[in-house]
Amino acid sequence: MPIFNKSNAAKDINSFLNDLSKNLKFGSNSHISKELDDTPEMIFYEDNDNDIFAIGEIKSFDFNEDIGISFDFDEKIHFFKLEDDDYKSLIVNKNNIAFITTALIQKIEDKILKDTENIIELETDKKAENDELEEKFLKHFIDKLSNENLVYSPKDILNFHTAMKTSKLVILSGMSGTGKSKLIKAYANSLGLKDNFKFIPVSPSWTEDSDIIGYADTLNMIYRPDDHGLIETLIQAKLNPDKLFIVCFDEMNLARIEHYFSQFLSLLESDVENRKLQLYNKELGGKLYNSSKYNHEITIGKNVRFVGTVNIDESTHHFSNKVLDRADLITLEVMPFKQLVEIANSEKIKTTEGISFEQDYIESFFKNSKTIDLDNDTIDFLQEMHNTLLTINNQSGIGPRVIKHIDYYLKNIPNYEGILSYGEGLDFQVIQRILSKIRGSREELEFLIGSYNPDNNSVISSNLLVLMDKYKSISDFTNSKKVILNKSKELYINGFTF
Repeated sequence: MPIFNKSNAAKDINSFLNDLSKNLKFGSNSHISKELDDTPEMIFYEDNDNDIFAIGEIKSFDFNEDIGISFDFDEKIHFFKLEDDDYKSLIVNKNNIAFITTALIQKIEDKILKDTENIIELETDKKAENDELEEKFLKHFIDKLSNENLVYSPKDILNFHTAMKTSKLVILSGMSGTGKSKLIKAYANSLGLKDNFKFIPVSPSWTEDSDIIGYADTLNMIYRPDDHGLIETLIQAKLNPDKLFIVCFDEMNLARIEHYFSQFLSLLESDVENRKLQLYNKELGGKLYNSSKYNHEITIGKNVRFVGTVNIDESTHHFSNKVLDRADLITLEVMPFKQLVEIANSEKIKTTEGISFEQDYIESFFKNSKTIDLDNDTIDFLQEMHNTLLTINNQSGIGPRVIKHIDYYLKNIPNYEGILSYGEGLDFQVIQRILSKIRGSREELEFLIGSYNPDNNSVISSNLLVLMDKYKSISDFTNSKKVILNKSKELYINGFTF
């Protein structure tokens, strides 16, 4: 457990508790895990009299190596001073880490539950304020889309926004001309990013990561960054951790993503402190003329979002499971043309210019929790789907990473005009995280996907459809069933589905 004192946090216990109640960031501790899964149950504070206070129970935390760490609690902060015997059982090392026994953890938790005096009530309006801010942004975003004559399904808009909040990589797919790039640009514009948005067209000639991050020119002893400004953007993101940055790769599957984006695919699944993009060999650092400007590595913080657009045709490459396992692959619905005519002829909506949501996005739009809050029916459904997929081969199941992401996505769906429900969000996640990876021949998949009946455009004998009907109480899986129908049709016509 981390232990704080006046040297790495507030000057006394009262000031420290005040900072916690305001969710302020304070002196960091580089020796604790920065992953949400490793959120400590409690933290300690040692005051000037060497008294140690236990403070809990912690719900989640947010870490930034430049500005510090903050902790989230539910509705109350419990605290009390440890007794002498408890204090003596703690082992505190020089890195301000306290090693604590399981028995003492249980003792402290029991005291927290029973204590009715040492409590700080938190502002219960904070969640409502955050929800209101997010709703304000979504209205602003939707109005911007309308003014630019861009027509999208409201569910697609909220799905895209939720995926952008929760996913390391979002990929927009769909037929050419559906407005994939324009949606991303409008999103960045609505957030007020301006210089914090980098749009990079992908070249078919890209074959390795040096094509997007540059390389060390050892002949002239200089680091040459990429021509697209990606490295400059990442440097600015590192220097401004409280600001949001979005990097968009347009038509990103014109080249093989696994090749030119390889470093990023690995980094985006690493702990925050380990997300270091290597630009060149560390040993060259002191020898390159511009090494003071371009360090051998750049830390990619949580304030950077990656998004891309793809077209699926004969000129592009298909995705490997390595990409699909780390991305939300969203296929945009083509809206009726009548809506396009109506919105083009409608009166423009007055929007506030110059408004920025980039700081609110980082501080207020996220709902973090170290626990997995999926209900029992959803867990049972995902477990049965995992077991069903394993009948293809032992590499086709649903991994823990996907379960955690689905949970994170579902708890972050904004309650905006009731457009996207829990069941609809689960339906989208099944498509974007699970069905997108089902590929193979008719011999492999027909029992799973089912047989296509051309007489009535339906699917028969599908294990997946049987499973979805069994769990119709949590979602009607309307969109997932359409995907299964299309895959069964591909098997029928081509003998293979992608």
